[in-house]
Amino acid sequence: MATEVQSDFKSNHNRHISRGLIQEVSENVAEIAKLKEDVWEYNLPEKKKETPCISLGMDGAMMLMRKDGYREAMVGSIALYDKKGERQHSIYVAESPEYGKSKFIKNFEKEIENIKLDNTDFSITITD
Repeated sequence: MATEVQSDFKSNHNRHISRGLIQEVSENVAEIAKLKEDVWEYNLPEKKKETPCISLGMDGAMMLMRKDGYREAMVGSIALYDKKGERQHSIYVAESPEYGKSKFIKNFEKEIENIKLDNTDFSITITD
């Protein structure tokens, strides 16, 4: 990834930047996002149609961490479907590798609860 960023800066801006700077900026942005994730929220789109079906998906992907070997990162999706089966909206939740997955599960459950507040009559489809 850092090599692609270097190439982009060179070809589009005629600037050379070091891999170290790219990694440092990326880490700083990630740290800010982590600090703000509990207070940053978004509004669900205005409901235009009923949502009789909500699909929940959850999966993991093994990632090679330099010092810890392979660890599992988690991803989840919540998709809202209308009566015709057309997707109306999707929410995605992800978390970097952690032991026990508690932070991912907490965030995923929070999103599910938010959806349940706005939708009262629906069926849930669970996928993996």
